[in-house]
Amino acid sequence: QLGMRDLALYAATAMLVNAPGILLLRVMNGAGLPWLARHQEDQDAFSQRYRLFGAAIAGISMVTFIPIILLGTEIVALIFGQDFRAPALLMGWLAFGYFLRLLKAWPVITALALGDTKNVLIGNIVRPVGLIAALFVLHQGGSLVAVAAAMVLGEVVALVASLWRLSIVSKLPVLRDLAPLMLTTALATVAVGILWSLGNDISLLLGLVYTFT
Repeated sequence: QLGMRDLALYAATAMLVNAPGILLLRVMNGAGLPWLARHQEDQDAFSQRYRLFGAAIAGISMVTFIPIILLGTEIVALIFGQDFRAPALLMGWLAFGYFLRLLKAWPVITALALGDTKNVLIGNIVRPVGLIAALFVLHQGGSLVAVAAAMVLGEVVALVASLWRLSIVSKLPVLRDLAPLMLTTALATVAVGILWSLGNDISLLLGLVYTFT
């Protein structure tokens, strides 16, 4: 049974994970929207820009995901105290959710540049699937890590819904242009999987990163 201490731990960890994402999303929207909208009447130019924008978002998402999953636990403990040292796998799942939210900026901002305001609405409508899954996990007596993993389901569904909406309302070959998102998502999934297999020992994952770099 999860208590107030678990809730405080989850809130502190989620706050740290989401803080850079809020700033990055504002920058992406402020810079990307006018950059794309400027060429919405030119199909070829817009297609080229939207692909570059997707690759940039995928890269930024991965670059920020890595330090969060590797150092986030230590940073939370440093800021809030050792009592708030989150399990490494909790940090991993929260970071994965953050990563997917950043990726969703690609179809959402692209759709806005084309004048489609329903894309973001559809994503937000289906996103509570994760909350429903998390409530079910809580009802079944699941752990804090399991709750965070369940919440990721909502981010996955929201991302897929936004991509689907973009492919329907635009003439863009969205499915063909998913390579950067699929590659970075695969790498992020592998990172969380490695963390899971190492039994929450972030020091082993850090050692692997150091070895291969």
